[in-house]
Amino acid sequence: MKNKTKNMLYLVFMMVIGGACGFLISSGLIPRPANLSFNPGIFYDYDVIFGVIATACIILTLWNVIGLLRFSSIQESKPISTEEEGPTQKELTVGTLIKISAYNLIAAFLWTALCFAYLASKEARATDNETFLLINLVSASVFALIATALQLINIRHYNKLYPDRSINLGSRNAQRELFDKLDEAERFIVYRSAHSSLKAVNILIISGILLFILYSLLFEFTPLPIIILAVISLVQKAVYFREASKMGG
Repeated sequence: MKNKTKNMLYLVFMMVIGGACGFLISSGLIPRPANLSFNPGIFYDYDVIFGVIATACIILTLWNVIGLLRFSSIQESKPISTEEEGPTQKELTVGTLIKISAYNLIAAFLWTALCFAYLASKEARATDNETFLLINLVSASVFALIATALQLINIRHYNKLYPDRSINLGSRNAQRELFDKLDEAERFIVYRSAHSSLKAVNILIISGILLFILYSLLFEFTPLPIIILAVISLVQKAVYFREASKMGG
């Protein structure tokens, strides 16, 4: 009973806060800056954003390369844990390398996608930054290829360590095939991880929608990102309910 009362009071409190914020925004009591713009740049437009992503790609690439060099020098194959079936040093290292390469590939893809998006925009065509745009695009493409190559190398080392759970990148159903090779304990770990990821994505989608509402308040109305986030949430829920229905019979 106490929990229901707390939840009801919390809901009423959030409704009051939301109504007050909506009234302040719609009434015009909050002054909106006239010349405020989101263009983080020092020498060129948006070079700060590209610089941060490029730095992350460089760090992750060097981290991956150094990890591969250390991996090749590991000779021992005994478990480092006191448990009988604990992971070996090579198994821990290859797991870390796969995570690093995944982050690196995401960062490199983001860099490349932003380069193409900015290059295709009217804003870029109106400037005289052809050299910066070309160097930026070539660098992003090179790092994307390097990140892909490093991930393939890491997966090859993984397949050598786990031949019974090898990943066939040439298959269109590689994820499903890998899942079928797992035992019950490993599948339970996948279920728990997927559920935690689902909750995190739900929070991020809501936070993203609120962020773009704030962006529209400060800069300009941008409905497309809000619509895309809502569609992603809708598709995510639909897939979740469909799979749950299949498992439930």
